[in-house]
Order: sequence, then structure tokens, then C-alpha cells
Amino acid sequence: MEKQIELVDHERILGSTYRVLRETMLPEDVEALGRELTIRTEANAHSLSAPKEVRLMELEDDWVAVPRFFGLQRFGEPDVDVTVRGERRVDSMVFSGSLDASRMQPECASKVAERLDDGGGGTLVMPCGMGKTCVALHCACRFAVRTLVVVPTTVLATQWVDRITFFCPRATAVCMNGAQRLQDTEQYAGCDFVVTTIQTLSLCTIPEPIMQLFGLTIVDEAHGFCAPTFSTAARKIFSARILALSATPERKDGLHEGMPHLLGTIIHRIERPASATTGVRVRRLSYSNPSAREISFERNGQKKVLVAKMITQLASDARRTAAIATTLRSLVAEGRTVLVLSERLCLLEALHSELPEEVCGLLCGRTKPLDRPVVSQRQVILATYGLCREGFDKPSLNTLVMVTPVTNVEQSVGRILRSNAPTKPPLVVDVVDTHSVFFAYAKKRLRYYRAQPGFVVEDVPSKMFCGNK
Repeated sequence: MEKQIELVDHERILGSTYRVLRETMLPEDVEALGRELTIRTEANAHSLSAPKEVRLMELEDDWVAVPRFFGLQRFGEPDVDVTVRGERRVDSMVFSGSLDASRMQPECASKVAERLDDGGGGTLVMPCGMGKTCVALHCACRFAVRTLVVVPTTVLATQWVDRITFFCPRATAVCMNGAQRLQDTEQYAGCDFVVTTIQTLSLCTIPEPIMQLFGLTIVDEAHGFCAPTFSTAARKIFSARILALSATPERKDGLHEGMPHLLGTIIHRIERPASATTGVRVRRLSYSNPSAREISFERNGQKKVLVAKMITQLASDARRTAAIATTLRSLVAEGRTVLVLSERLCLLEALHSELPEEVCGLLCGRTKPLDRPVVSQRQVILATYGLCREGFDKPSLNTLVMVTPVTNVEQSVGRILRSNAPTKPPLVVDVVDTHSVFFAYAKKRLRYYRAQPGFVVEDVPSKMFCGNK
């Protein structure tokens, strides 16, 4: 709900949404607008779920509410603007770091300031490891208003608080989560930065006085904002300025079409310099299991492959797990710092049992928040894709091992491209499963590797990977 204001003689109001007085529109125009603002997911041949719809328009009593930036583009400047510009906090919000010209950070910060100085919003697109967080905090201190940071995971929330402490040592920062803390307006009013997850913002009832504290909202990994569950989160943001961050704004389900409506158009986009990927090695470990079978069924005359069940089948393959464990022990002996990503926790637990406790840590949804900093310092981090594929920040990482098949690896590979001076050349270890749809997945990953300047790809046949196992 928007601020309480006098509505007489106002037909267009800008707040968390852009509202148009319903009586000023023809019924057929309202219907057409609803169709235009309904985005459908693209069909997935391997999914059992029917395509979903995300409706970005709402009817609120006498008003038609559309996404803020869509409304500005379609209907123009509003009669009344009730977005929150925020109070200035120049004493505490001071940026103490520096922008790295080699990563084009000053250029990005300048473009953001140009777009947001007078309010508004948009998306900054920077490759993984190029310093989106640093640029965003520099801009937050330039505007010096209380800032809300929205992230996809609690791990990322903790990292943001750490980065705020590092770059803005005078500022205060707190995480907003848990129902018992969502009512405490005074607690957040005393902070410069409040960090929350997109789940909390979307699914919890947060008092409006809290949401009206923030003059700037930063949305990290912003492509997640368009998911069906989370697209409602934008309706709770009152900040006059919105800065969205993403390395990969395009979504394979097609819902990225909603990002410009919800968060603003792309402000600036940079590519990773070719020098940053020179010397990256990719070791593709081929694995063949003659007894592996495709799990599928027919629907409306079309074959549907049950990918999730087949990934579970891979995760329970003891021979495959043993070969991966041997590979990890070799990487540890080389002194490499390793991130292992899997879609299945059972596989991570099996690998954890094969490695020494002092070098290996398990990072998943059930890892206690107090234990996560300790786990993150281990030489080998075993993590789920959902928790650490995006945004996970450990600059000393130099090796990525992907042990269950995926198609898009850009975010994952970005985890090991964050250091300016790596102690060892970055290494991607890709376990290639050769049956059914997984072989096509591997070919797609290979196309990505070959498209990156400086990547050197090495294929290891199944006999060498598995030895005599």
C-alpha cells in the first residue's frame, strides 16, 4: 500500500508501483494492458511442469497498478511522486575503498551515477568477479542515503555485510530476516545498510514504515527477481533509486523480459577483458556407465526425460563418486583451493566422507550460519549449486569442480575468476556424463568454454578418469 496522500485530482501516482486511475482508461485498454504485462515462461522439453505465467499488472480498487518503470515509459511523468528519496547520511556512509580501472569499475560507477542522480533505476551488467559489489557500495555512498540490499541467499547476505564493513567501515549494516525481527522499525532506522533475501522481501509481511526508510535499493543477482514467486517483491520497494546488478540478466525461461519493467533498463554493460581468462584450463573428465539408463515417459505423443531422477541416479553411482573423490584428493595434493558444486546433497555428503575433515567443508542450506565462515575457509568447499553458484565470494578459489550436469556454467566459472593475482592458474574440472540428455548438456558447456578467449580445453577419457574402479 502506498503512502497516505490526498488522491483528489490525481490520475497517475508513482510509488512502489505506477498507478493509473481506472476510470481514465477504457475497459478494453485495461484488458489489453493485462495481456501485455503477462509474461509466460518458455516451454522446457524436460520439465513436467506446465509453462507458468507471471502477471505484472494488478487491479487495486479504483486503480490500475503496473510496474514502476513500465508505467513511466508508457504513461509519462506522474501527477504525484511518493517514492522515498531518503535522508542524507554523509557522516557514516563514506566509501573507503578504491575503484579498479583494470576492471572498468570507474566507468561503471560513472554510468550508474549519471542514471540515478535524479532518481530512477536500471541494471548494471558486469561479469562475475569484476566488482559489482564494490561499484554498488561506491554509488550508495555517493548518494549517502539509507540503503536496502536484496540478495538471493543468506550466504550472499552475510557476504554483503562483510563487504560493507570492508568498504564502508563507518557505516552500520544488519541482516533483516526472521519473523521476530521484521517488526522492529527502530532497529533498521538506526542502520545505514539493511540486507535481506528476496524470499523475505517477497513472502513475509514487512511493515510499510520499514520499507519507507530506504532511499536506495540494490538488487543483487537481479535476474532472480523475475521468477514467478519473487516478482511481487518489486511492489514493496519505495526507494526513489533502484540499482539492479547481474552478470547474466538473460534467463532461459524467458522471464527476463520483465526486468526492464520491474527494475529499469540496462544502465551499462561490460565484457570481461580477454586478459582475465588467459590461462584458464578446462579439464573434461568423461564418465561412461553402461548400466545407466534413461528415465522418461510419453505425454501427448512426446517423450519427456525425467532429468531430476536421472541426476539422482548419477549421484548414487558409487564408481563415479569414487573417481571424483580421487580427483579431489589429487587437487588437494597440488595445493589447490577448490569449490565443488552439485545439485544433490547426497553426493556432496558422500564426497565429504572420503576427504579429511580438516581440509573439507560442506556448505548447504542446513549449514548453520555461525558455521559458514569456518566452512568457507576450508581448502575444499562442497556446496550446492543453489547456494553458491551465484555471488559466492572467496578470492582464493582457483579450482571449480562440477559433479552434476548443468547447461549454463557462466556464473559457476565466475567463482574462480575473482582474483587479480591468482597463485595458480584457474582450473575448471567438468565431469562429463555421456548418456542421454547429459551428453547434450556437456556439448553446450563445451561451446561456452570454446567461446572464451584464453580457455584451454583438455579431454580426459573415461578409462583415465576412473582408473581400475
